[in-house]
Amino acid sequence: MTPKLIALDMDGTLLDDFGRLTRRTVTALQSASSAGHTVVLATGRPPAMAVAVARELAGTITHIVGANGSMIATFPALVDDEPEVLHVMGFTVDDATRYVTTLRRHDQDFAFALATDRGFAHEAGFADLMPAAVSDDPVADVLALGGTTAFKLFAFHRSWPVQQLLERIPQLLADNP
Repeated sequence: MTPKLIALDMDGTLLDDFGRLTRRTVTALQSASSAGHTVVLATGRPPAMAVAVARELAGTITHIVGANGSMIATFPALVDDEPEVLHVMGFTVDDATRYVTTLRRHDQDFAFALATDRGFAHEAGFADLMPAAVSDDPVADVLALGGTTAFKLFAFHRSWPVQQLLERIPQLLADNP
């Protein structure tokens, strides 16, 4: 049986160690698409962070399952078109604002990255954690991004390791509803 759908993770699968597509990969995906296969990106990134890759594969990628599965969007063949969001399991920007302000009130060493229906923004330090995924400059405050629906909120701390974040953040948010 010949596959009809090819769904590819981006980081560590589709992209090389530097976060780039190789010519060989582009050619292979174009050939698969030309042969009648549907090619889909499946990634933890929100669509705004996958647009550059999708543009390199213009006419090849038809959809993205992004933000760790919380949204599905089209990627039309025309390079200048924006993706059409087909399905979202998100949370309100008001909730994201409450989480960010609560954590900042507790400790100013928290920093954030945020994906909403208005795009993606990240604060200083995020690019060090996710260098292949970030090509734009940091902002002073991710909450300035705005929007109504949030897809992903990243919280990081300038000195806490991940395990400490996982242990402390739920309690900090529970204590400050």
